[in-house]
Amino acid sequence: MRSSAVRLGVGAQIYYDGETLEVVELDAAGGTLQVLAKDQTGNHYRRIAAKDLTGSGRGKVLTSDTGIRANDDIEPAGAVLATLNQRELNALSERASHIREVLTGFKAGNEELATRGEPRAKYSQADH
Repeated sequence: MRSSAVRLGVGAQIYYDGETLEVVELDAAGGTLQVLAKDQTGNHYRRIAAKDLTGSGRGKVLTSDTGIRANDDIEPAGAVLATLNQRELNALSERASHIREVLTGFKAGNEELATRGEPRAKYSQADH
């Protein structure tokens, strides 16, 4: 038996007003769940009330077998991170800064947030 529920989250495909869109953000500001979705070109964005995807006839969430579901045998990252103590969070944050430095040259992940001495010579993008 297949559930009639579908996952609405970042990356979900929706069909709205004759157009297939991809959800890029969910926002509950103002007490109404809003979906920010981009078109297939990635050049145009639309903000849509989530309720318009369920009963209005204007749109629907397209089913997909991707993404985390409630009955999956894995723990979502948010649930795992919520169990970490401060020491573990600090270690994780430090590890993430090293990964960002390897990938971008900057511990914060971008030049605008660079600290003194960044990028270090061995991580400078000019060498690549």
